[in-house]
Amino acid sequence: MNREALASRLRDTPLHADEAYKAAKHALDEYVGALGSNMSEGLEAGRLLMVVEPGYLLNIGQQLNVVVRVPGLGVEDVLFRAYIPPTGFPVNLDLYDAEPVACADEDALGEAILQFVAQPAVRNRLATLREMAQN
Repeated sequence: MNREALASRLRDTPLHADEAYKAAKHALDEYVGALGSNMSEGLEAGRLLMVVEPGYLLNIGQQLNVVVRVPGLGVEDVLFRAYIPPTGFPVNLDLYDAEPVACADEDALGEAILQFVAQPAVRNRLATLREMAQN
């Protein structure tokens, strides 16, 4: 195939996400946004950020890293990873257990994230990052 034909075919290739994938990604973004707002409450704007960043494309889906940043100190910490397949759900969460946690729907995703951040070790980790952002 010549370069012109390839360029033409690429222009005709849709580059938008499927609705099911977008719905699962939106749910993850909403939960992460709520957690980030909770963590940064009372802090000066921009002192602590929580973002969702794309990672590798794997057989279980698109990897999305949930990252906590303390920009003033150059600190970045991957809190957990989510894997969203093209079909949207189940979303698999890598919460540093032996196996990923499969979340069949939006409610299960929210519950898994809530249970994860309620663990003492995770709470301490988040408190440390928040304390760093305060100073």
